[in-house]
Amino acid sequence: MRTTRPATRTPALLLAVLSGAALLEAPGNIAARAFRQLIDRFCHGSVEELVSGIVEARVLSEAELSALEESVKARARTRPGKPDRKGR
Repeated sequence: MRTTRPATRTPALLLAVLSGAALLEAPGNIAARAFRQLIDRFCHGSVEELVSGIVEARVLSEAELSALEESVKARARTRPGKPDRKGR
């Protein structure tokens, strides 16, 4: 019988190990921090640069762009103001 340890094979754990994060941290937080690090490194910290690059490179279909636009609008209606990024 072969025993597997699924927790050691998850992308979240891999991100935690690579980023030096505590393994007890929530996977969503680890992924968000890793994504922010990618934006900082490759897009000079600019989310706008990331998004415009995705649009210009035609990475997303028209349907995906429309769905993303609707998602952003819905989120903006429920969350007024930009989140504070201090202490990230």
